[in-house]
Amino acid sequence: MFRLYLSGKEINIDFIAILKCLLYSLEFIWAIVTFAVSSSKAKSPPGTCQFGPVSVCNFGIAWGVIGWFLTILIIVLVVLHVVKDTSFTPLKECIANGIMAVWWFIAAVVFSAKEHDHVSESTNTITAFSWMLTIFAACSSALALYQSQREKEEDFGLSAPPPPTYTEQTKI
Repeated sequence: MFRLYLSGKEINIDFIAILKCLLYSLEFIWAIVTFAVSSSKAKSPPGTCQFGPVSVCNFGIAWGVIGWFLTILIIVLVVLHVVKDTSFTPLKECIANGIMAVWWFIAAVVFSAKEHDHVSESTNTITAFSWMLTIFAACSSALALYQSQREKEEDFGLSAPPPPTYTEQTKI
């Protein structure tokens, strides 16, 4: 956490919270792209799938929609924890994001391992976005674990005392 001073007012900014917000935004958008491209591009012409069997495209659509809803659920729980101090602790957030990392890893492996009739932009997009979602979810999990450890240190008084505030520094 660092402090920013604007017009003599102190504003606390948590760098971890900014990173988590960015990662959740990317996860939300990438999940939409994964199932949207699966449903529109990979299944064209209708009744075919560029991954081979139509079931693979149907898997991509279902996997992407469910993953997107789970991502929304995690975002809502994190926001509720920040606003109302619910029981969704950073450790639970770490576990939820770890599950999402495994979720997207399974999708990435399925799309990567499937033999394509021909490599197309849409199949490459789905595969790449699935791998990126795996990385994003793993990073979100790591940030939540870091935040959980930091809160434990603060609870036990192990962290360094906060730096003096602007008003304390300007006292003569």
